Amino acid sequence: MRWRAAERAASWLAASSAAGGCFDPSGMPLQAGEAIRGFLEALGVPSGQIPATIETQAGLLRSMMASRSVLIVADNARDADQVRPLLPGNRACLVLLTSRCQLIGLVAAYGATPIGLGLLTRAEALQLLGHRLGGHRLADETCAAEELITGCAGLPLALTVAAARATARLG
Repeated sequence: MRWRAAERAASWLAASSAAGGCFDPSGMPLQAGEAIRGFLEALGVPSGQIPATIETQAGLLRSMMASRSVLIVADNARDADQVRPLLPGNRACLVLLTSRCQLIGLVAAYGATPIGLGLLTRAEALQLLGHRLGGHRLADETCAAEELITGCAGLPLALTVAAARATARLG
């Protein structure tokens, strides 16, 4: 269950690392400069000492990560230009990047390894819905769950959004 492993890893990292401070729970996309400033502050740089330009911010971030092993998780990247300033220069640092675009520029320029993910199987979709809605609700509303899975075509993000809306309707 690839999506499940990524979800668990991201949750664990957000809870256990200083970089978790860069997550925006509103779901609004962060600009590269906002993300870099968040990383710099999490690494202990006082906000008054963060450089003004994104280029110098990115340089400072790369220099601070040069002697560290860091995992950067960037979800739903719009394009390569959005994430390029976040890329570390240190081979001990890794970047896990999700996008709806192929981001071929990162593959060509940085040797990124693309991993295509398929649609969820019915069993995986049911597990995702059970995790989001609760197993009891899933058992009580099997027809509705099947309609959600069919309507969302096995797409994890679509199922997650549909489950969130279903949860909000209860509240």
